[in-house]
Amino acid sequence: LEGRLKGLRFNSGETTIHNATFKIEDGGIINTIRFEGDKIVSMTGDKGKDILSTFVDGSGRLRTDLSDVKQMDFVSKIDDIIAKIKAGDKDILRNKDYALSNIDYTTRIGDNIAKVHRNSLKKVDGVTIKELTTLKGFDASSTEVKALVEKARQEGKDISSIIANDFVRKGKLPEGYKIHSFELTNGGTPLHIVDGKCVAITKGGKKYTEGTDEYLAYMNDHRKTIEKMIENALKGNKIPRGASIVAA
Repeated sequence: LEGRLKGLRFNSGETTIHNATFKIEDGGIINTIRFEGDKIVSMTGDKGKDILSTFVDGSGRLRTDLSDVKQMDFVSKIDDIIAKIKAGDKDILRNKDYALSNIDYTTRIGDNIAKVHRNSLKKVDGVTIKELTTLKGFDASSTEVKALVEKARQEGKDISSIIANDFVRKGKLPEGYKIHSFELTNGGTPLHIVDGKCVAITKGGKKYTEGTDEYLAYMNDHRKTIEKMIENALKGNKIPRGASIVAA
């Protein structure tokens, strides 16, 4: 299992890239760029010259106020490549010209979640599991279980036997109940999920809900990744950590 967790499993939607460094050619110059989550943290151009402030604003986002057409084309190209890297685009990952390195990603297989660092995409290069977590089932005496049983009783249902067999032992939802809300994290950005949909994000300590420019821009950049994360979190009727549960 450890070997599988180290691998890049995009076909099954089990891997999400958070941080990486890559190279991009522009005008005959090889530029090196590193992104961490939603921020670009370093960018060098000709002979290693620091060009971060030229193309990236103070919040780590690519600038949209550049007046030079060539510079804007360069920025658009960078934005597109980062989105494709996070989505696991094989044409980008396998292209030696981009030379991906220092990659941090998360892989989830069943109840096992590994945070992995990889020096490069070469099979023989250093791959290290930085953190390995196995999701635990809820104990029968936990607050979550007690609350669910009591709520069911108030609604005229006794699900204690179902709880004992399915909820505690397997960590799965009993029949007639659904996950209402929970949180995920995409590259350090908290996502607020309600009824299987991302309804808000938190950036810089501020929450942005549906309809706000920050929310819409973020979803435009990460929609496919977020939808896959939600699908994986709910796969097999599993209960995400900290989720609220309601009658279906």
